[in-house]
Amino acid sequence: MDWNKKHGFAGLLKAGVAFSSCALLFACGDDANNSSKPSSNDDGREVATLVDMGRCTSEREGDTVYVAEKLTDYLCKNKSWVDLSENTTNSSSDKTDVVSSVKEPTSSSTGNDASSSSEEETPEGFIRENISVTGVAQKGPFKFGSPLNLYELKKDLKPSGREYNDEISSNKGDFVIPKVSLVYPYAKLEVRGLYRNEVTGEWSTDSMTLWALTDFSEERTEVNINLLTHLEYDRVLYLVQEKGYSVYAAKKQAAQEIMTAFEFATAVTYSEDFAIFQNEGVSANTSAGNGTLLAISALVMGNCSDTEVQNAIDKFREDIKTDGEWNDLQTKATMADWAYSFDYSTIRASVKSWNILDIPDYETYLDIYWNNVYGLGGCSVNRKDVVAPNTNKLSKNYNKYFICNSAKWVEATTYQKDTYEWVAGKSGEFKKGNVTDTIYVYNNSKWNVAERETAIGLCQNSNAGVVSKFDGTYYICKNNAWGIATVLEYDTYGLTGVEGDVKAGVVNKDKYYVYENGAWRVAANEQEVALGVCTTAREGVVAKDGDTYYICKSRTWTIATVLEYDTYGKTCLTDGSIIAGVVVSSNKYVCDAEFFRKAETLEISLDKGCVSYTEGNELRKNMSPVLDSVYLCNNGLWKASREYIGESGSLTDPRDGKTYKTVVIGTQTWMAENLNFKAYKSYCYNDSAKYCTKYGRLYTWASAMDSAGTWSTNGKDCGFRKTCSPTYPVRGICPEGWHLPDSTEWYTLFTAVGGKKTAGTKLKSTSGWRDNGNGMDTFWFSALPAGSRFGDEDYLSVGDYVDFWSSTEKITNGNYAYSVRIIYSSDGAGLGDMSKYIGGSVRCVKNSN
Repeated sequence: MDWNKKHGFAGLLKAGVAFSSCALLFACGDDANNSSKPSSNDDGREVATLVDMGRCTSEREGDTVYVAEKLTDYLCKNKSWVDLSENTTNSSSDKTDVVSSVKEPTSSSTGNDASSSSEEETPEGFIRENISVTGVAQKGPFKFGSPLNLYELKKDLKPSGREYNDEISSNKGDFVIPKVSLVYPYAKLEVRGLYRNEVTGEWSTDSMTLWALTDFSEERTEVNINLLTHLEYDRVLYLVQEKGYSVYAAKKQAAQEIMTAFEFATAVTYSEDFAIFQNEGVSANTSAGNGTLLAISALVMGNCSDTEVQNAIDKFREDIKTDGEWNDLQTKATMADWAYSFDYSTIRASVKSWNILDIPDYETYLDIYWNNVYGLGGCSVNRKDVVAPNTNKLSKNYNKYFICNSAKWVEATTYQKDTYEWVAGKSGEFKKGNVTDTIYVYNNSKWNVAERETAIGLCQNSNAGVVSKFDGTYYICKNNAWGIATVLEYDTYGLTGVEGDVKAGVVNKDKYYVYENGAWRVAANEQEVALGVCTTAREGVVAKDGDTYYICKSRTWTIATVLEYDTYGKTCLTDGSIIAGVVVSSNKYVCDAEFFRKAETLEISLDKGCVSYTEGNELRKNMSPVLDSVYLCNNGLWKASREYIGESGSLTDPRDGKTYKTVVIGTQTWMAENLNFKAYKSYCYNDSAKYCTKYGRLYTWASAMDSAGTWSTNGKDCGFRKTCSPTYPVRGICPEGWHLPDSTEWYTLFTAVGGKKTAGTKLKSTSGWRDNGNGMDTFWFSALPAGSRFGDEDYLSVGDYVDFWSSTEKITNGNYAYSVRIIYSSDGAGLGDMSKYIGGSVRCVKNSN
């Protein structure tokens, strides 16, 4: 008698269960007296007695529990525990020929798995004979002709060696494997090939392999191969082979773990029952499973390439294999971001182009996925108008806010997320948004966006006086409320200044403002703009605007007189002194009792003002070579008092025929020009004859003293590094009847012109001196700044000074003799010593009778 007919499937299953339990005991190395499966600890899959199983409730529907005292599994089905060892199944005894390609197990083809199987389990006959296994193979649909294999599996899910081969029979992924006979209830179905991408609508460029694990023990003939069957495969094997689960319980748990990983609540018992293109005529649970399957398929696909899709699938299977958890949170968030932005109609359009119209409601499950990954949860009527943010920090949309419109989550507007759960406020009350910095005001029984306050902020004590612009209008914060700012307020906002400052407006650059008494005001006139404020501190200040001079008087700018602007900045310190105008230099002004007045013509001529300080003073002026006039300061006016007549003056040197002017000063007659007689050790400045013509020659002391005795013997042998005792007067290099003046004769001259303190000014010529250091030439002496010669061909300072030799030698140092220096920067003249080696000028004085 056929073993299967005698004992039914239950007998085979019972034998398999008992043998498997023993094998597991042996593999784990437990004590031989231990008759239970390896402990599953707290997973509830194994108990000692029937009592320990507990009640079979709707929540435990489909669970299996191994009872050690019975050495068998029990299934929770329809709220009752079913002994799986007594469960029978009807198998067909019709043994017609098998049409599909089938490989029977042989010692050569099964290897270790086959041999170990023969030791563990001894099948006694077919449990299913000559059945046609049908279904669809779908990632998207696999391409027509893609190879399809069915492998029989033993209870430990290792291959028995029996194999059937066929192929996909349509571009919708349909297949039929006819005349399949099995001695074990489990089988692995495998498909490999190109598939249609439901997102792009195109065929894949790379092949993909998908697996499905199924149980043929309960009249099953239809098996679908899909992404869910493939994702659960490794996890099921692990639970069965490593944890001792029954196939039914392992499949149920693995499917449920995958649903949990993808944030779905769909209850799945057999993932091979689902098809992504099937919606009509199926149960609600199956329709939900189909929609979930298509959603998962789309999520895995996303915008990825074929290689990226395969890698994602492989990583997911490996991730959940041992603990049932998907720990790749970044990929999970990336999928959610894709689902959120994906146009759901794309898949329906793609599938429709394949002439497939029966599509489940996958959109709902894509929504559920990204809703849950974003931490939003479900959206229903009960949660209408709830606002929540995406709390997933791995999402590129992290912290984006959504609102439930009673059917689905949509992106919340700024207003919705900012005012969520706000209650009514007081009229005019301001409040900052929950999420953004937008400011809202309560008006007309509702919160409205306060556009002005959002743009420029709230007016509070902390920003009192602040000016801000909104929508083309300037506002100023006063008394905790924004008011329209005046032109002065916004045009001077932010300006800093000190008393008297004038600045252009911040906004209106053509308007000007004056800082006075600690505040800005509008400038009163053009003068304030150009010159600044006329304040008490600026009293008397003169300033120019264009071509006009103004003076600050009594806090008002008025046009300045010539005297006011021409003497501005000058200090009147010495009464009677005369200055040139600051603006018009030809104008002359007299310092008179701390103030300036315009100088009279005679005061200008005499270069001295007649003021109270000089009252009664006399001033002598050389009017011509033979005439001096004396003026008396009387009642503010100079008046001529007397005149001095002197000799007319000229001299012709018979040695070279040159003629020189002469002048009588006091009791002395002087050459009014520098000597220009060529002699040994005499030079023209810079060795240029033009300088000799203007300034005369520069003589060493030896040359000036005629140390060679050419013209007289009085100065013979007087020179550099020689001490001599000349006989005075010393003619030296002078013409006959004239001599080189000694130091006392120079002092006589200083006395005659009013003393050495003013001798320089009175003896200097009226032109030719540096930096306007010209003199008055009061006595027609006409001293010119001839400079000097120092060393070999080293000429110095023409225009700066003149050195006149005397015939007096310095007693303490024979290398020096006395000379008179007059300099551009001094009013005086002085007698000092100078190296005999230096080249200086010579003025001769006439011998007395």
